[in-house]
Amino acid sequence: MREGEPQFEADILDRETPLSVDEIANARGPEEKIFPSSVGKTRYEYYFGDISVSILRKGIAADDFEKNKERILAVLKSKEEGEILPCEKLLVNALVEQYRIAKMFGIKETEVWSSLLADYTHEGSSMMSYMGDEVYMLSLAQHIDSLKKEGATNEQVITEISGQIFHESIHNGKTEISGHNSPFGEVTPITGQLAYYLAKRYRGPKGYDAPRSLLGLKKLNQVKIP
Repeated sequence: MREGEPQFEADILDRETPLSVDEIANARGPEEKIFPSSVGKTRYEYYFGDISVSILRKGIAADDFEKNKERILAVLKSKEEGEILPCEKLLVNALVEQYRIAKMFGIKETEVWSSLLADYTHEGSSMMSYMGDEVYMLSLAQHIDSLKKEGATNEQVITEISGQIFHESIHNGKTEISGHNSPFGEVTPITGQLAYYLAKRYRGPKGYDAPRSLLGLKKLNQVKIP
C-alpha cells in the first residue's frame, strides 16, 4: 500500500457497489509516459489496498484522427466530471471485477486481465482485440449506447463489460478454465462469460441471449456443407 493511499474496506473484493469517480481519482497514481512508440502511450495505475489495475492510453496519430475526427472527439469529450479518461470509471470497475471473477471461479489472480490498452482510432464491430487486452474505445462507446438503449443501468453496464473482458482472457488460453490451452472456439469463452453472469444474477441486456442465439442458429442452418 502506498503512503497516503485512501483506505478501503478490509477486502475491496467483498464490496458490492461500484467505485465512484472520486474514489478512483484518489486511487490513481501519477501518469507514466511510455516510449518508444510512434504515437506514444500513457499508463494510469490505480491502487486499491493489495490490488492494482491499470489503463494504457494509446496516442492518436494525426492521420487516424483526421479520418474519423467527429467520432473520436465525441468519445474524448464523453468523460464524466472528475474522470481523466473516457469511460475511466467503467473500465477501472470492470478491471477490479476481474479479481472478483478470479475469486469466484478459483482462478489465480495472475490469470485474469488487470490492465487494458485503450485504442481511440480502431474501427469495426469488435469491442476488444481477439485474444488480447486491447479495448477499442469507438466500439465500446457504441456498445454502451446500445446497452443503455435496452435499459441497462450503469451498474449493469459494468457487469456486462466485465463479462466481455473475462471472455477475452479465456480466449487467450490464459486461465485454468481453458486448461491453459486454446479454448474450443467461442464455446469456452461464452460459457465462462455466461457462468459469470449467472453467478452475479445479472439479468440485463447482453451480447448472448435467446433471440441472438436463434439468429445464430438460423445462420448456421443456411450454411451449405460441400
